Amino acid sequence: MLRSCAARLRTLGAVPGPARRPFSSEKAIQKDYSLPNPSWTKDIRLLYDQFMKKCEDGSWKRLPSYKYTKFVEEQTPKAQIFTRSLEEGLGFEYVMFHNDAEKRVVCVFQGGPHLQGNHGPIPLCSVVVINSQIDKIEGRKYFISCDIRSVDEKTLYSEATSLFIKLDPNKA
Repeated sequence: MLRSCAARLRTLGAVPGPARRPFSSEKAIQKDYSLPNPSWTKDIRLLYDQFMKKCEDGSWKRLPSYKYTKFVEEQTPKAQIFTRSLEEGLGFEYVMFHNDAEKRVVCVFQGGPHLQGNHGPIPLCSVVVINSQIDKIEGRKYFISCDIRSVDEKTLYSEATSLFIKLDPNKA
């Protein structure tokens, strides 16, 4: 038990120790967590199937989801992205779809029982649809809107707008 805790702390950089080394020269195959699994409810599976049908003509694209990304490994090799840090279904599940022509991303999200917090708008273990889109681009300014709705789209849980400014790579 103590060794496994020390190993985890070492992995996070909290305890000095030898660097992790792969046992094989083969590249590790990453698991795509945005694929159906036994913890998905009927609602998330139905929406997944609907969007996968839209992907057939190439207008929509499913975005894969990994625990680690190349960017994170290069920039902070000891970090883990907070995607699905708990067993399947206990934290949360999601799948995202992107439509380049519409400048839109849809995320189908299923919150698990370990996300329970204060009483609020999204029922525990329910599925919601998160719609986000780029409304307007003015030079380096990106105006983005987002809303979170129930699967039947009758309940609006939250909505937001934001302004993002793309950094100029020529300036330090």
